[in-house]
Amino acid sequence: MGLILLVLGILISFATYQGYGLGWDEHAMRRIGKLNRDYIFNADSTLLSVNPKDYGPVFELTLIFIEDLMKIESMRDIFLMRHLVTHLFFLIGAWFLYRLVYLIYENKWLAAIAFLMLLLHPRIYGQSFVNSKDIPFMVFLAISFYYAALALRRLKWTNFLYLGIALGLTLSIRIMAVLPLIMVLAFLIIDIPINKKPLRSLVLGSVLLVSLVLIVYSAWPYLWTNPVENFTTAFKNMSKFRWKWEILFKGDVILSTDLPWDYIPHWFLISTPIWFIVLGVVGIGVLIFKIIKRPENAIGDYRVSLDLFFFLNFIGPIVAVILFGSVLYDDWRHLYFIYPAFVLLGISGLKFLIDQAPGRLIYGISAAAFLHIGILMVIAYPYQLCYFNSVTNILVKGEMNKRYDLDYWGTSFKEAFETILVNEGGQNIPIAVGSASGRKNLWMLEDYQSKRISIVSRDKAKYFITTFRWNWAEQDRFKGMEFASIKAGSNTICQTFKLK
Repeated sequence: MGLILLVLGILISFATYQGYGLGWDEHAMRRIGKLNRDYIFNADSTLLSVNPKDYGPVFELTLIFIEDLMKIESMRDIFLMRHLVTHLFFLIGAWFLYRLVYLIYENKWLAAIAFLMLLLHPRIYGQSFVNSKDIPFMVFLAISFYYAALALRRLKWTNFLYLGIALGLTLSIRIMAVLPLIMVLAFLIIDIPINKKPLRSLVLGSVLLVSLVLIVYSAWPYLWTNPVENFTTAFKNMSKFRWKWEILFKGDVILSTDLPWDYIPHWFLISTPIWFIVLGVVGIGVLIFKIIKRPENAIGDYRVSLDLFFFLNFIGPIVAVILFGSVLYDDWRHLYFIYPAFVLLGISGLKFLIDQAPGRLIYGISAAAFLHIGILMVIAYPYQLCYFNSVTNILVKGEMNKRYDLDYWGTSFKEAFETILVNEGGQNIPIAVGSASGRKNLWMLEDYQSKRISIVSRDKAKYFITTFRWNWAEQDRFKGMEFASIKAGSNTICQTFKLK
């Protein structure tokens, strides 16, 4: 069943990937791959003198290698390839989630639901085409969870070798992967007094750490000149990221360095499907009850131990960013990696509900939820990344773009350009854009289309396009000049104004 879902996902991706516009950071992420490639193969040390040097490049290098291998030259074709490959990797992550749930429960239906809970999270699905940094990290972490569950089930050195490789690749993208590493090592330490096999724990821990260190060092060229110092620098930079800009949150303009404590919990709750939240909350409640009832289950019961592992990987990063005041922006995408752990807790909650209530009823509710979300995703295509759940849409109906940054990636500029071109004759159409993402989306047009557009300042423009990021007042300033609007569901995410 997992392979069937994977194949269906692949077929859908080939049919739809060309509809997505260019995300704000995509050009910068491609540059990271190029800098690392040139450092490795061309002895170009530019990497060591620029800010992106401390980004883990393993996925970006993969995309650059594909670009070079296929000899892709057109910017449009380059980014279309990146969209497709990034999304296909996302599907592999969903497939590993399927395998993980089947490993734990030996139930194909529960495994299929886990696959769909990842695939049908609209916001994450939409990002899986245009976000080559947060999505790959989430996927590598999901793969690591699979090998962690395998290693903790069968304490064999080969399983810990696979886990070390998986966690090493994950850590080479983002340093937050130290959290599951610490948890696995803690399990091995706790296992010593229980099973009286200290040598086994020492060997398994050593295999894990050695394989992980070798992979991290090999996959992260920035570490090659000075591994310890450069890793420490990268850790410090990532824990307090260098980005100080204004964001729109609950109708207030705030700085990314001065976020309220509820920023991540709030975004998670308003942009995750309600049924998924219910399942996750039930799973967390069941876990807490089991541990309170029998604390020894946290170590002695395989499923309870794994649920505790997933819970800590879900809640730990949230607590960390609150305590350390981490710099965040663009909804909760920097913490998308906590979602697979939440899905796994949700599967535990689903299993509990099936055991307590008629199974057909619970499966039926899940099927109805998936159908509802799927329909919304088809309607919102290609702007699923602007999804809000039904409760949020009811409570904030028609005011969403005055309360939150919606299409902060700027992917809708592509469609806005296409709409102007269809309705406007002639060449050199003067257009002003509200952000740099608008200019970059010219790359996503065919050559004959982009040649008809001239990006100019607003005072010289015939049209002005904005996704409202840092232009929040524009929707009121140009009232009566609306030429076209783009919506995701009932929410306007982009507007084109005709100025002349």
